[in-house]
Amino acid sequence: MTELNEATRPESRAGVAIPDKRMVSAPPLLRSYKVWHISHPEWARTYVASSPGKAKRQMHVELEEIDYHYCDLRCSVMPGFVTDSEFLRTAEYRGVPFARIGMRVKVGGDPGMIVGKNSSANFNILFDDGDHPLNCHPNWDIKYLDDDGTVLAEYPGR
Repeated sequence: MTELNEATRPESRAGVAIPDKRMVSAPPLLRSYKVWHISHPEWARTYVASSPGKAKRQMHVELEEIDYHYCDLRCSVMPGFVTDSEFLRTAEYRGVPFARIGMRVKVGGDPGMIVGKNSSANFNILFDDGDHPLNCHPNWDIKYLDDDGTVLAEYPGR
């Protein structure tokens, strides 16, 4: 969290900056995490999240119908953004084989980042002004961007 600076503080009628102690949230630092159950290493999945707890929570949501103890989930940080085979299969199925986790996109003009896929074969997008990923169709009103912000592919809404 960063404090508002003099240039962003509101001014009084006399043109003097009013002290403002409100805090502005910085965007979360995202990382790839490998999460697994200690008794079932075959359940291992990769998630993009802002903390190990949030990565474990994503697996917890996937395992909601299975009887297990949340405390048996383990988590480790992975270098960079990891695009796993399940994500690649979803991207291929949806006709966007170039898509990768960590790729910048604009959905409906709003900037964000691909952070995963979901059971509906859509992508989970974390928008720059959001705090949790949203389910977005990979071919609906979306622009895929390269590292420089150049549009690689564009799929308009209907």
